[in-house]
Amino acid sequence: MSPAAFFDLASGLPAWIFREGGGAWFLEGHAWSADHPSSGDHRIRIAVDGDRLAITAQGSTEAAIWTRSTETWSHEATFSSDMTGKALDLDGDRFLMQDVAMLRIFRRVGSGWQIEQTLSAGIDADLCGDRLVIGGIQWSQAHVYEFVLDEWSFVQDVTVAAGTTVELDGERLVASNWPATGATLFQHDGSEFVPVGTLDGGSDAASPNIGLDLSGDTVILGGSVATGHRIGESLGTSYCQAGVNSMGLQAEVLAIGSAVAAEDGFELAIRNAVPNAFAIPLFGHAAASLPLGSGTLCVDGPIRLSAIQMDGGGSSYQWVDLTSGPGWQHIGAQVPVEVFFLAWYRDGSASNLTDGVTLTFQ
Repeated sequence: MSPAAFFDLASGLPAWIFREGGGAWFLEGHAWSADHPSSGDHRIRIAVDGDRLAITAQGSTEAAIWTRSTETWSHEATFSSDMTGKALDLDGDRFLMQDVAMLRIFRRVGSGWQIEQTLSAGIDADLCGDRLVIGGIQWSQAHVYEFVLDEWSFVQDVTVAAGTTVELDGERLVASNWPATGATLFQHDGSEFVPVGTLDGGSDAASPNIGLDLSGDTVILGGSVATGHRIGESLGTSYCQAGVNSMGLQAEVLAIGSAVAAEDGFELAIRNAVPNAFAIPLFGHAAASLPLGSGTLCVDGPIRLSAIQMDGGGSSYQWVDLTSGPGWQHIGAQVPVEVFFLAWYRDGSASNLTDGVTLTFQ
């Protein structure tokens, strides 16, 4: 296959397609996005159903459909919109793409594609047969539509913590609990979806805003905990109440890793803060209780660590260097020593603080 027959390689982003055969996986071909955005992080979204594949680049204005015939993938169609990087899905002869404002559903008729219906966009969407769910509607809702009498009709408002990421498979629906952790599982009872359980990866699982999938009796939650960070039980004792932020949450700071200064393996984890906000971890040698912003400064004579930025789930980690700088001067060089930690963070045009944690370093 020669992709240059369809796109200039400098303008499209590639996907590698693998297939199982003879007991092994082999590279069958490639597909290319319809364009190469001039800005952004250049991630791609892909949806596959049988011998058809949809692909778009994050921030792109186009999505491409590719089809497989006799082990060769070829370009079938290109669709344009304001920005396609939010949601993309294929199911049978239907294809959906979602931009900032609109969700467009296409249906394959004969050898071409026709627009079937346009709906208001959310943050994520998933299609399964004659049922569609759109997540991230008005913050705490996921909307369910069904195709009845030749049109998509709204049938249910599913309430979750936020429902940003959604997946649909037959009679089951799973929706993320972002900005909290975990996800809610729903089962269709013949008339509507009803909640049947909550799935949580544990106290160290981040919000599943990166990946979520559902197939039969299996649900996969992908979080935003970065590879290489220590997970497990937190250290020390929590104290001091955090202020409620604009997400309706109380941010917390956790001490993880090792409290043995010589091992230099100590980290701070911040959770439930404001997504993408900047924060400054603080520490000191005594507790305090002073109002600051929307929270309480509960460290006396706070010493600053380097500023960090929250991820899209309002979480972040910072390794604390105990061999140089303030970490060595005020902790490593003074062991055994009790230390009090918390974090200040930006909350819109205001500021807030996490709760605190105290522990003794050896």
